This record gives sequence, C-alpha cells and structure tokens, in this order.
Amino acid sequence: MSLLNALGLPEEIIHATEDHDRKTILWNPPRTLADIVHIANMLAGSNSAWLHQGRTAHDHAKAQAVAAFEHLIPEIDALAEKMRNDLT
Repeated sequence: MSLLNALGLPEEIIHATEDHDRKTILWNPPRTLADIVHIANMLAGSNSAWLHQGRTAHDHAKAQAVAAFEHLIPEIDALAEKMRNDLT
C-alpha cells in the first residue's frame, strides 16, 4: 500500500487493495471497488492462492466468483491484450 500511496494513487484505490485476497463474502453484483478488486483477484488465480490451501471459505468464495463472473473472462482477456499492445 505504501507503494500505491507513493505513486500518488487515489485513496479509494489504495483502500480497495487492502485485504483483496482475504474476503470471503461475494456480493453479486459487486457493491464497492474493493469487491471488484477481490473478484478480479480470484478470477486471475491470485498469486497468494497457495496461502489459502485447505481454507474452505476461500475455496467456496472463489468457486462462487468463477461461477458468477466467468462469462466476463473473454472480454477481460481481450481488454488486457489490447492494453498490452497499446503499452508496447
């Protein structure tokens, strides 16, 4: 978070990234920016997924997120590819 703050990002974004890999409640539709960051983290596979091995609540929340939002993955992938192309 200190890096995001040092980069001058808005406080709303900094707070949305706090505990992005620890929430277990899935709001559908998402209610806050933090909800969106959390869902995106689960859909992306979460780099810290190994920390949650054997944690049923996390596994259940991830399964819920995938079931509810997997239809967005092709669009997300296309936008990510466009962004990569625009930045190179």
